[in-house]
Amino acid sequence: MSVAGNGELVLFLHGIRGNRRNWRGQIEFFSRGFKAAACDARGYGDSEDYGGPLQFEYFTGDVLRIAEHFKARKLHLVGLSMGGRIARNVALRAPERLHSLVLISTNPGFDTLSTERIMQFINERRSRTPQTLQTLLGSGANRAAYEELLDSVSRIRFERIDTG
Repeated sequence: MSVAGNGELVLFLHGIRGNRRNWRGQIEFFSRGFKAAACDARGYGDSEDYGGPLQFEYFTGDVLRIAEHFKARKLHLVGLSMGGRIARNVALRAPERLHSLVLISTNPGFDTLSTERIMQFINERRSRTPQTLQTLLGSGANRAAYEELLDSVSRIRFERIDTG
């Protein structure tokens, strides 16, 4: 868990190729007026792994436990991609716990995708080629951003990429 600052809790949730380190700049900035935190979703980054198949709803409970850990009755929740899906699920399950919700590049999940598109998505996320990683960053990204993404991807436990 990365945490800095004081005040209302702002919790940042990473995407499927990410981990809490992806939010360093946001933690630094938002810690000026908030308690800013980012965590590794279970099975990602430095988090502990989990036994058996993962139910995506487990992430919702994890977020609510983090809020309880910080004694935050309400929080601001920011989610990118998979983290946005998690944040959306928290908002649906416990809207009274949120001050605000920010969803970035998020979709509701695989329910609306064909099996072929699901497999394409998973294979794209498993790819570590320079070309694949560069498409995630865009043409204007600097070398440091690329190195950070490469570090992030190297920490993924690919056998745990959720498709539910």
